[in-house]
Amino acid sequence: MSHLLEGLNQLLPDESHYLICGTIAALTHNGSGHGLNHSNADLREYCERLVVHLQDPYLRAMITHLTVNDWTDVLDEDSLPIRERLAVAFQFLDDKALTSFLRSVVDQAVQRGDLTGLIVTGFTAQGMEVLQKYVDVTGDVQTAAIISSLRVPSLITHNGKTLTKSVVDRWVEAYQNLLDGWKLFHHRCQFDIERGNIIQGALGGGEGQRKQWQPRQIMIRCNFCNKTVDVVSGKAKGVSEHTIHSNHFEF
Repeated sequence: MSHLLEGLNQLLPDESHYLICGTIAALTHNGSGHGLNHSNADLREYCERLVVHLQDPYLRAMITHLTVNDWTDVLDEDSLPIRERLAVAFQFLDDKALTSFLRSVVDQAVQRGDLTGLIVTGFTAQGMEVLQKYVDVTGDVQTAAIISSLRVPSLITHNGKTLTKSVVDRWVEAYQNLLDGWKLFHHRCQFDIERGNIIQGALGGGEGQRKQWQPRQIMIRCNFCNKTVDVVSGKAKGVSEHTIHSNHFEF
């Protein structure tokens, strides 16, 4: 503890922080790491008033925990990065409390469109809800398109079932149209190439099923009956086999 207080004194040279260091030392001595009891009611009341006026979330979390010896109040400190609150939760909470905390993190992320919630949700249905809320709040379709492109659409699942990729497609298409509208064609090409590399790498690694990601750009049409021909089956759509006229095809 002496090293901690010495480090705080060096990092926080302001006079008010010297007082905070004294408060932390008093809490450590009186609470012995187990929070303050009823015999320390005055010190506890002082710390509760002090926490309200502190601007630094780390100092608030430190004094709060030393005062009540309860990590719940620390985890409720929204100013702390979610990754650090998750580290505290995984370290000190039991399974039931941890499950409840993770659910609250997901609910808040979906409600606020907080992208850090993707650490917990991953690319699931709830993760897509977080991205959609983020787009609704910020209008930043670029971030949504890039993040969703890091995962092959057919691998975005919920309860073991593949989700529809229509939402991801809309974000990607909107971003592509935005780049085209700004005439940033090099950036558009780079985005398409890197997205294609991600999909190709995932499929090559056996992570997804191969499918037709992009409609065919070349169509074969019978020059005699004007029917399009399915390249795979060699038959014209909607026409029986005997009506296909060989030697009359054009590209």
